[in-house]
Amino acid sequence: YFWRRCESLNRDSIVTLDRFPVVVPITDPIVDIRTDVAELVLSLRLPTPVLSTLPEPDVYYGLKVNNPAWISVTPGSWRTVVAPPKWIRGWEVTLIVRPVTMAFTVEQGGRTLTIACDPGDERYVPGSNRFPTEPVGFTDQANWFDPPDEPLPARACSWTPRAKGPGNVTVAITYDVRASAGGFLFQFAPRTNTAVAPIDVTELRTVNLRP
Repeated sequence: YFWRRCESLNRDSIVTLDRFPVVVPITDPIVDIRTDVAELVLSLRLPTPVLSTLPEPDVYYGLKVNNPAWISVTPGSWRTVVAPPKWIRGWEVTLIVRPVTMAFTVEQGGRTLTIACDPGDERYVPGSNRFPTEPVGFTDQANWFDPPDEPLPARACSWTPRAKGPGNVTVAITYDVRASAGGFLFQFAPRTNTAVAPIDVTELRTVNLRP
């Protein structure tokens, strides 16, 4: 709220022009807070994604050639961030940053492949250390195996390496960014947070025929 008033040059005369305060909208060019809020959005720290694979790196000595691998992140990497309220020009501002999409980029064997992931609400099982949670027994289902003539086959969240050797997986999580202030909800440009993790693809040298 504002009052308009006039002052003489020597300020010995002050006249208030309004009997009641003037209501100024939050988007008024003079008091617009969106620029300050945008800077606040950029300064907000987002969770650092932590990669998770199945098989795990220390199980069966890493990922295997021609064997499906499930790529995901730890559940703590996929969470909504609500920043503590801050006062900007008289407005109480609360940032709400919510993850909406996730994708993995695999670089291995001289090839690069982007694998999309569906992070729907039903893709997490409580107690699992992966998000999205892998399908039950997906490595045992015949339809999860891809024809060997495909160079880098992939389905949602899964990847079947065709050659042994080292590589990298980059996970990118994109966030929807909104700010609540004075009963208004403002939408801002999405933010993306990434992390890179090394992988190693090896051959399965032993098969136990009598488990």
